[in-house]
Amino acid sequence: MQNTIGPPEFPDAATLAQGNTLPVKLPDGLTVGSSIYRLAILRQLSAGDVQEASEASERLVVTGTGDLALVSSPARMGAEMLRRQVARLEDDNGHKFDGPLEPADMERLTVADLRALQMGAAMLDAKVEKAVEAMGKRGRPAAGGPAHHADGAAAGQLG
Repeated sequence: MQNTIGPPEFPDAATLAQGNTLPVKLPDGLTVGSSIYRLAILRQLSAGDVQEASEASERLVVTGTGDLALVSSPARMGAEMLRRQVARLEDDNGHKFDGPLEPADMERLTVADLRALQMGAAMLDAKVEKAVEAMGKRGRPAAGGPAHHADGAAAGQLG
C-alpha cells in the first residue's frame, strides 16, 4: 500500500485571527529527545529574523578566477526563515519545546511535516500582507478617485 501525503490540517479563520501566531499540526511529528511533537506554533518573522536568516544563508566561495565571493542560497534562506518562524513545538502530553528549531531539527522533518510548516508559513504571511494592505487603505479615498471634503465637493473644487 502506497503512503500518500494529504493536505495538512489548519485552524479555522477564527483561530487564524487570534494574535500573530498560527498552530500547525505535524502529520508525522518531530522527535526531540524523548518527545514526539505533533503541533508547531508558527509566529510572524521580525526584520531581525530575516537579517539573521540572510546572513546564515550566505557562503564564501572561490570563483573561477580565484577571487572570493559571498553567495546566498535561496533554498537555505527559505529554510533559515522557516526554522525561525517556529515559536514552539507541543506534544500530546503538554510538553513544550521552544523554538527556533535548529538546522538539525529541520533536517529530521518528514516531507509531510515540512510541507505543513511551509503551508502554515504561507498562510501566516498572507495574513500579514492583508493586514498591511488594509492599513495602507485606511482613511484614504479610492485609488484614482477625488478626495472629498465634508461638504461633498472634491478636493480642489468649489462646493
